Amino acid sequence: MQLRPYQTEAINSLRNCIGNGNTRPVLQAATGSGKTVIAGTIINSANIKGFRTLFVVDTIDLVDQAVETFQRMGMDVGVMQGFHELDNSQAMTQVCTAQTLAARIKKSYSSWEQYPVGLIIIDECHVQYAVRDILAVLYPNIPIIGLSATPFSKGMGKFYNDLVVAVPMQQLIDEGFLKPFRVYAPDDPDLTGVKTNSKGDYDAGETEKRFTPPIVANIVQTWKQLGENRHTIGFAVNVAMSKAMAAEFVANGINAEHVDGYGSTPEQKDARLKIIERFKAGEIDVLWNVGIATKGFSDDRVSCIIDAAPTRSLSLFIQKWGRGTRVMPGGDSDCIVLDHSGNVLRNGLPPEVQITELDDGTKGNSADRKRKEEPLPKACGKCNFVKPPKVHKCPKCGFAPERQNTVEVEEGKLVEFGKNGMTAQQKADWMYQFNHIRIEKGYKKGWAIFKYKSKFKEDPAVLWPKKTVP
Repeated sequence: MQLRPYQTEAINSLRNCIGNGNTRPVLQAATGSGKTVIAGTIINSANIKGFRTLFVVDTIDLVDQAVETFQRMGMDVGVMQGFHELDNSQAMTQVCTAQTLAARIKKSYSSWEQYPVGLIIIDECHVQYAVRDILAVLYPNIPIIGLSATPFSKGMGKFYNDLVVAVPMQQLIDEGFLKPFRVYAPDDPDLTGVKTNSKGDYDAGETEKRFTPPIVANIVQTWKQLGENRHTIGFAVNVAMSKAMAAEFVANGINAEHVDGYGSTPEQKDARLKIIERFKAGEIDVLWNVGIATKGFSDDRVSCIIDAAPTRSLSLFIQKWGRGTRVMPGGDSDCIVLDHSGNVLRNGLPPEVQITELDDGTKGNSADRKRKEEPLPKACGKCNFVKPPKVHKCPKCGFAPERQNTVEVEEGKLVEFGKNGMTAQQKADWMYQFNHIRIEKGYKKGWAIFKYKSKFKEDPAVLWPKKTVP
């Protein structure tokens, strides 16, 4: 498989990290940049040298994607996930769900101590599942590489010891590997006072009460006006809202379905898979979801995102929007985002979110909240197109709001600099000294003012307009 230049560079950087003793690096690569291909190239190289590799994922849906990629690369693949048909512990490449791997190690730890492994790669490593630490104890002397588009989670730097950025997201857009964003923010709900959960994100129940009722119809009409009938993924606050939105779209003559990540019975999994297959086949125009179309979801046809789920998490924010940036030959040239949640006004555009180090858990090093120190984008007051920071005239409709005078004027007058041979600060110092004597001697306040007037032939109030003279 032909690698892109930045993919080759990322692999070389990881090798240098490990060669320099940083055996637990994290590779940050944007959604759609080909992290699995990068991983497959590294794994294949390890296999050729005789090292078995564990590739760990956190959801069942990611298993088949990894297996498909690795098999296309000609690799010997086994799967550790329930009773998978490719279960083969002797294969040189093992694709494992974190849950199954942890359970098998716990059940037979002594046999795992004899199981030869030369490399471990953990996909979506920002999730930080418990098996990561188990593997580190079981195999203390082998490299563990983390992969993530959003390595912002708190405390990642306590385990991983280096960060390799494959390529900035904006560069991928500029070079045509990802689609650029065209963002509208028609509604910016007031979430002041909404409680946060244990992960620091907005509480779904309270957000639903505050956010859902006023704009249900607005979301449908906005999509009909601005969504250009594109293949669309919608993100809702919770399952109830997602189902309601799908029903509202259907009532307006639009093919829509709801899907969520809850339910683990074979029937529920099968129903979920069939809906996703119909969406990818183009039979469904708008797929509303909760907990499905974030990490690992891939459909190059998607070119519109409806974000109706406010979040404070940069990881979740970027994962959601990244579903619409993959390039499809002959497809749409950009990704339209209808940001009913106001997330872009809260977090900035995904290409602007950059970090240079992993969060190590210390105060002031919270990578999940880091942003470039630049102004955030703003929505146009006329068409709601989100303008880049510092752009006054809307690039979409040409509207340029009249600049407002924001200078506040206080009462007072200018004092000539250096009058009586002293600056204003020096005269103020004299007033403070007079006041100190007054307090020490027990004199009335007027004594200090009288002494100041006698010396400078002016009222001390000119130095403290709108304030009480000391």
